[in-house]
Amino acid sequence: KIVDDGQLGYLTYFGGLGSDEIWGVALDRRGNTYITGRTQSPDFPVTPGVIQPVYRGPGCEIQWDCGDAFVSKLDPTGSRLVWSTFLGSAGWDRATAVTVDTSENVFVSGSSSSASFPTTPGTYEPAGSDGFVAKLSPDATRMIWGTRLSSTYSVNGMFVNSSGEVFVVGDVAHREQDGRPLPGVAQVAIQGGRHVGRMIAARTSGRTSRSGHP
Repeated sequence: KIVDDGQLGYLTYFGGLGSDEIWGVALDRRGNTYITGRTQSPDFPVTPGVIQPVYRGPGCEIQWDCGDAFVSKLDPTGSRLVWSTFLGSAGWDRATAVTVDTSENVFVSGSSSSASFPTTPGTYEPAGSDGFVAKLSPDATRMIWGTRLSSTYSVNGMFVNSSGEVFVVGDVAHREQDGRPLPGVAQVAIQGGRHVGRMIAARTSGRTSRSGHP
């Protein structure tokens, strides 16, 4: 953490005995730090009572085919782990973005190969593959909602507005439409891996994209 005068506020290692990657960082208005990413460490630091205190990732035959996503919260000084949880299932799972709303609910997104990745009923896509978005309670003891986004290979960034609406951006690795396209938006499932955030933003604001396509 770099403080206002450019000095080092704190610096810490975080992880277990395996390979650990931090892909996203966010701050809340009280200065707590939220980090998310992927871990291949069964001994990764987690806290009691959270959504998933147990590592569920498979063993690694090759570097990228295993691991669980994680979400963790550090206090403003970086000296205390407020809470930390795994997020995943039997396949490989990776979180790439995290953000917090004004009530300190935590939103996390990423990608997963796990058919049994945790989601909740009644969401946009409770079962699927690849991309995911989830909303966690402020203490990470409950998943408020979680959905898959099978049209996207990975959800790499997101924004939550003051009304609680979640805007996501990602990339697509499939030319075939193996998931439902986002309603009212160009069919992101056949964009061939191109980032579609600019087009989605243009359509939701009533404008066409620069290329002229809807």
